[in-house]
Amino acid sequence: MFFLKTCLRCSVPGHRLNITAENDCRRLHCSLRDLSSLLQAVGRLAEYFTGDMFAARFNDALTVVERLVKVTLYGSQIKLYNIETAVPSVLKPDLIDVHAQSLAALQAYSHWLAQYCSEAHRQNTQQFVTLISTTMDAVTPLISTKVQDKLLLSACHLLVSLATTVRPIFLISIPSVQKVFNRITDASAQRLVDKAQVLVCRALSNILLLPCANLSESEQQWPMRSVNHANLIFALSRDYRNLKPSAVASQRKMPLDDSKWPLGRDIPGRSIGQALSFLCSRWDLHLRFLSQTWGITL
Repeated sequence: MFFLKTCLRCSVPGHRLNITAENDCRRLHCSLRDLSSLLQAVGRLAEYFTGDMFAARFNDALTVVERLVKVTLYGSQIKLYNIETAVPSVLKPDLIDVHAQSLAALQAYSHWLAQYCSEAHRQNTQQFVTLISTTMDAVTPLISTKVQDKLLLSACHLLVSLATTVRPIFLISIPSVQKVFNRITDASAQRLVDKAQVLVCRALSNILLLPCANLSESEQQWPMRSVNHANLIFALSRDYRNLKPSAVASQRKMPLDDSKWPLGRDIPGRSIGQALSFLCSRWDLHLRFLSQTWGITL
């Protein structure tokens, strides 16, 4: 994909692909389709690097993952999804598909990354931190309303995998992840499509609630994570807290939307208390809401 660099020229508002000849466009289309297939095949190889084969094939797997991260980061940096082409109906979907496949291939290596995370506590921690930080730099720019749904959802699914399967203790402190956190908790920010919003909220909640592997209880940073999770829930419940009885009464017969309940589905028993602590602190609010809106007295 890096060959595109020589074919790009700057334009407003982004880059334009300087390939216009029909034969060249056809060859590029075939090359991009082949690249998508190759990325898909690389993702399917992930299972051969984990488990008992982790140590023996570590260097090979690390090379593969670093290349995938590099490809994904490059696509995000040049905004591959926003490149103007001579045949947009054909080449633009190809470019988006390549970028989405690179994210999907990285997601396939989440179990390898989780195993690497366990090993990194004992040796070469900085290499792992750099790898995860660079991955986040590649993923988080795609979590935007300006990105096509296919690419947006691929980025969100990868974020959930990293937050749930890998979950390194430093994930929430990475600047690019902090930007996503601030975006979700910012009342003025434009909301993502429902499915993406659910996935991002679930990822952030899991980062803050799920215990990190191979760390003692004292190393889990629960006080800091508790504060961040309380802020997250406070932001997500903003509309709920601002509801008026008259507004709710007109919607009583509407079916519940699953997209409004993104948290708690991946949480083990140990962390469920963390999730409930904020809700319990707002118990008076819930009781008053039930009393005023539904006529329920507890």
